[in-house]
Amino acid sequence: MLKQWPADGPKVAWTAKIMDCRMQGAVVIDGCIYGTAQSGNKGLVCLDWKTGKVLWNAPEVAMGAVIAGDGMLYVYAEAGKMYLVKPNSAAFEPVSQFTISEGTNEHWAHPTIANGRLYVRHGDALVAYDIKG
Repeated sequence: MLKQWPADGPKVAWTAKIMDCRMQGAVVIDGCIYGTAQSGNKGLVCLDWKTGKVLWNAPEVAMGAVIAGDGMLYVYAEAGKMYLVKPNSAAFEPVSQFTISEGTNEHWAHPTIANGRLYVRHGDALVAYDIKG
């Protein structure tokens, strides 16, 4: 059964201008929203889901697409770096990073994970990385 809107309409719970995900979206893990800012070089941002409070931001990651899989964040930054980040509300916790070297043009595609592989398209190339275990 669908819940009905309150008679006086939905209410704004909070606002946060630091995360302006225009194309790349965000993910929610354990009460935190992870996404990147498209402007102002704010990088990867972690917000509290209930309050909108900025818990941390990592400008070194820059703008990019954020996905989650197997308890980790995968951030494909527009400069061509893929970051593996452990979700943590207390601090930015990078695990590793590498550069996507195959392909052409902008690094704007959204990566995906399926059957133990990370798929990344960069222009005219599609690269698959084995991420099992």
